[in-house]
Amino acid sequence: MGKLDIWKSLAASLGDLIFPPKCHSCGLLLPDSINPFCHSCIESIPGRGLVRCHRCGNPNPIQPDTESATLEHICPICLQKPPIWESVFCFGSYDGILREWLLLQKGRRGEWFAEILGRFFAANLPIRFPPWERVDAVIPVPRHWTKKWWLGHNPAEGLARGICGIKGWPLDRFSLFRNRATRKQSDLTPNQRKRNVRGAFAWRGLKFKEGKAILVDDILTTGATVRECAKTLKSAGFTQITLCVIAQGKTLTTVPFETR
Repeated sequence: MGKLDIWKSLAASLGDLIFPPKCHSCGLLLPDSINPFCHSCIESIPGRGLVRCHRCGNPNPIQPDTESATLEHICPICLQKPPIWESVFCFGSYDGILREWLLLQKGRRGEWFAEILGRFFAANLPIRFPPWERVDAVIPVPRHWTKKWWLGHNPAEGLARGICGIKGWPLDRFSLFRNRATRKQSDLTPNQRKRNVRGAFAWRGLKFKEGKAILVDDILTTGATVRECAKTLKSAGFTQITLCVIAQGKTLTTVPFETR
């Protein structure tokens, strides 16, 4: 450990002494500032630890609860018709405390919390994720400039910034953009969602040759938005795309495994 690291460690310890770290969810005092949430809040995350298809993120309760199974399991639907991206990592289900966190980071003052979630998410990624050695770009799903102006931030951008802060991966916030405003996806049916975002994204950055990208969003429901984003990234030269999402919008308790 170098001198700079020693000073950083001492400064962090002094900061914890003066301002004791608290859980960002329930306010409980924490033993250190390594984790932003207490053990109880983390354990209450719905869908955490479920074995999921590594292509679509759908949970499969039949598989053993191991990291190996999570990374290697592919559901029957994806075996027949795989999605445009190569893999996905989903931390939990959009329910309970995870839903509360995501709603908080979507608020007008939620940018700081989105970055906290991103850092927490990155610290809990599997060791073998992503399954390649280099990452050329971490790209948040963009909002149209009018929506970003209205809310003051883009939650997916905060998540991506937090992830890159932990992992040291390159963040690209500007190359992928929305070329038109779209309706709110949560108000639409699956088919309407597809039509709503069709052709709504474009690329204005450098073209890649066999690029590898991580696409970041907060919630994966029907996949219509990230599918259009992934198409745009493929046209920009990214041949390997991995999704990082905090939650899946369909929980195991409300949607059968076979339904997508």
